[in-house]
Amino acid sequence: MNNLSSREKTLAFIVAGIVPVVVLFFGFTYFIGQKNKKSQELTNVTQQLSDIQFREDQAELKRFAQNQFKQRSLASDVSIAKSEYREWLQGLVEKKIGFDGPPKVTYTAAVPYKSDFGQNKELYTKLNFQLDCSGSYKQIVDFLYQFYEKNYLHRITRLDFYIPRGKKSDGKTTADRDRFAVKVLIEVLSLVDADEERKSILVENKKLFYRPMKQDVNCSELEDYYQLVLRRNLFGFPNNAPSFGSRKKEFEFEEGDRISVRLSADDKDEDDLDFTLTSVDQQVASNQIEKSRGGTFRLDIDEIGEYEFKAKVIDKDYYPKSDEMTVVVVIGEKKKVVKKEDPPAPAPKFDPLKFTTLEAIVQNFSGDPLCWIYIRPLDKMYKVGIGEEFEIGRSLGKIISINRRNAVIEVNGDQYRFEVNDFLGSPQDGASVKAVEKPESSPEEPGESSSSSESVPPELSNETIGEEKITEAPAPEEGSKADSEEDPVMPPSEPSELEADAKGEEADSKGGKSEDEADPGIELSESEAPPKER
Repeated sequence: MNNLSSREKTLAFIVAGIVPVVVLFFGFTYFIGQKNKKSQELTNVTQQLSDIQFREDQAELKRFAQNQFKQRSLASDVSIAKSEYREWLQGLVEKKIGFDGPPKVTYTAAVPYKSDFGQNKELYTKLNFQLDCSGSYKQIVDFLYQFYEKNYLHRITRLDFYIPRGKKSDGKTTADRDRFAVKVLIEVLSLVDADEERKSILVENKKLFYRPMKQDVNCSELEDYYQLVLRRNLFGFPNNAPSFGSRKKEFEFEEGDRISVRLSADDKDEDDLDFTLTSVDQQVASNQIEKSRGGTFRLDIDEIGEYEFKAKVIDKDYYPKSDEMTVVVVIGEKKKVVKKEDPPAPAPKFDPLKFTTLEAIVQNFSGDPLCWIYIRPLDKMYKVGIGEEFEIGRSLGKIISINRRNAVIEVNGDQYRFEVNDFLGSPQDGASVKAVEKPESSPEEPGESSSSSESVPPELSNETIGEEKITEAPAPEEGSKADSEEDPVMPPSEPSELEADAKGEEADSKGGKSEDEADPGIELSESEAPPKER
């Protein structure tokens, strides 16, 4: 090492370090490969054991099933099997079920079946039978239940039943709807290696799988067959039972009252319902219970006490169902009637409509007529045109039509014709509120827009044309007194006609413009000068 150069020494150290790493790598890889190989072999062996166990279990099940089949099979001798099954079937339909007829059992054929594997040897023989009988719907259901309750290797391949028809002496066709003619085709097996010491036993019938709303509960009783098969309409949905909705209901009456009890129930099928009411403690006789339509019962009871009844409702369906409930009738002493005093009248409410006036009728710069509606208590002015609405307190108004002297205004659904200075609410100081009159057909006045001539509302008949509908006004003293009690604020006094004429003459004497020479943008009312802007 001392004779080596530094470069050679470095290379020697590197090689010395790589060799162990390579050896370790290949050694680890070999170890992992062997481990995975053994794990795969272990998995394969476990799978093989599982398959063998599964096949053994299947073979055991097959052996068990085969033993069961040998027990349930008819005799291996076909002639004995045929006689054995015919005797059992004839006894079932004739003695146990009691079909009319009498019932007839016919042997039709025997078909042998061979295995498709191995030596193709014969496995079993299938015997065919036919049953002809007649009976009720209930007897048919009973037959199906007892047929499948038997442990034979048999089944029904076809079932036909129909209503038998015949002819009377007069030639008319008749049909007995309470009886059915039945034809049944049956197959039963006879195994070649059937157990000679087999026992004829009954097995649990699991042809019905579950009860409605109670899944996973086997229906193995004959009553279950009746519930799901017999007690339903063949051509409709199963019948649902009616329901009172509660198990107990109490009615209270006073002495001397007419005792009447009304029963009601719900039925999902909407069937017609029939109600009955019977006394439980025998305190009320049957003749004291008077039934009427709709489940209402009148009871002839006068004595104070508590009476208990049993109520029953039954629907009128193909196979009816019912529900029951306890009814308690309590009759107590008559209570004294205490007369209640009338509550005090509510305080009157202030209505600003009583102090609202039609202040003026003018035209705007576009020539459209406007009504100035002034609410005095609120010091508020509405400037509204035809078709526009306005609100005054709890009242709603609407302008129907406007002309030069008056306007038709709808107040709370009623239409009236108001002149300037008229109050829109209750009349004050002898002022009148006039009903709408139907205008006569005449050409429009100059300067009057087409919208000002509105038609008479439809509620006014031809008999009222030209007449005035005047609402009754209270006396001035009574009206003012009522207004003063409602609110201390009184409407300001209106300018009289003399004052208005004097103002007009004064304006003319001062060189003011006349009506014809007035500003075309505003048309004044004939009754007074325009109010000041507020």
